[in-house]
Amino acid sequence: MDETKNKRNINHQSITDEVPRRRGRPAGKNRVPLSLQERRARNAQYERERRTETAEAMRELAEAAGCDPNISNADLLATVITQLQMSSQRDSSEDLNELRRLNNNLMLQNCDGIFDAEDQRENVSPL
Repeated sequence: MDETKNKRNINHQSITDEVPRRRGRPAGKNRVPLSLQERRARNAQYERERRTETAEAMRELAEAAGCDPNISNADLLATVITQLQMSSQRDSSEDLNELRRLNNNLMLQNCDGIFDAEDQRENVSPL
């Protein structure tokens, strides 16, 4: 009977040890409550992290959209929405024609390379 209790405790411990807690008080019994000052400091740290992550995401979005990195968030989002709407309204047949043209060019280059290699083989004299 003690073995099953130990197995349960080990399983419970391994589950709680594997899952990292990002916020809040650490897991454990008989923890001393955080003081008001400690809670405020912890919340201020979380807010700094959140703002840093948000600023980094907006910077990456501005870079991907080709906008000035100093653009306001509202203007950046409006610009990205406009770009997405324009790209969804664009005629897909234009894209298809462009891809076909590129494919034809690549095929011609490939064929030219094959013919050049055959010509070189014909011109090489046996030893």
